[in-house]
Amino acid sequence: MKNLLFLISFVLLFAACKKIEPNYIAEGSIDPIYKMSGKIDNKLVSFEVDDTITFLTEGLEKFYAIQSMYTKIEHKKSKQSLKISVIQPEKMYQLINDYNAEAHALSFFYNQEQCFRFIFSTAIDLPQYFNYQEENAFVNSDEITLKEKGIHYIPVRFKGVSNATFDYMINYGFESTQFNAKFKVTKGVNSILFDANMNGNHQWFVDGALISEDKNGEIELNDGLYQLTHILTDERNNTTSYATIINVHMQNLAWELITEKCEPVATVNNFQTVYLEYTLDGVKYSSKNTLANNNQLFNLSDIEYFKASATSPISVKFTAKFNATLYDKTMTNKIELTDFEGTFKYEIL
Repeated sequence: MKNLLFLISFVLLFAACKKIEPNYIAEGSIDPIYKMSGKIDNKLVSFEVDDTITFLTEGLEKFYAIQSMYTKIEHKKSKQSLKISVIQPEKMYQLINDYNAEAHALSFFYNQEQCFRFIFSTAIDLPQYFNYQEENAFVNSDEITLKEKGIHYIPVRFKGVSNATFDYMINYGFESTQFNAKFKVTKGVNSILFDANMNGNHQWFVDGALISEDKNGEIELNDGLYQLTHILTDERNNTTSYATIINVHMQNLAWELITEKCEPVATVNNFQTVYLEYTLDGVKYSSKNTLANNNQLFNLSDIEYFKASATSPISVKFTAKFNATLYDKTMTNKIELTDFEGTFKYEIL
């Protein structure tokens, strides 16, 4: 069901404008032709899907808790393939009432190093007691550099305050404005007050134990460190979460662990962006780790909806046109994709 709903949500990339009834393809007829062509370093390539030598596949993949849907055309004989991945929308599960066939463009996703600074609210001197895990060792620093975008969980410790290790969540590059579980935590009278920023169905946890299902509330805690987690769910079963670490002293809030970005500040919202992977001579080249495509667009047109029969799933077929630069994993070798055009499909219902 999750995969199904994600495929549905992908169609929202084609923002609803006018209602289109899907065409029906008679049973036994030939499926639409899926193909790609273009130049790799000025050498022409061209493949058509025939399910004998050239195949089209589709599916889901995940990196750092972020999902994307991919479609891939692969030519078995030459061992070449083009994989197109589109990152999830801000809300994974949405209702589709209208189908839109208007052409539009997507931006390219790219990774970029980003520094984050840990802040301890009112506890100015606490950073000297703070450690986080980097590779296999804990380091004493109030700054961390993340090399890839996504939802990261960083093991942290507080020397002299607690012997426990906490997994602290940092959202890098996917800070939704439509749907997020962030909340305010403040002092009460010998208690901790918590209040969600958005409406929905709420669940609040302290160190994994459920304490409330209201939008806001109050809890009394003994002195110590705690992980406070909020899970927010909407009417279509979209779920998101946010967690922080708080220090309780004399039954009240001493500080909350938060982070802020150091300079430079990277793009906040990377939802519904696209990245490419091309396999050539056994080497995989990707667009994910370069800024070279920052000024390029992934253009979508000729969008059609079809069904093989009245009871079969609805699929969307579209033409993609683009130019892109892709690097291997060493970031020393690259290929240039120019004048690329292809016809692909996704199953959406």
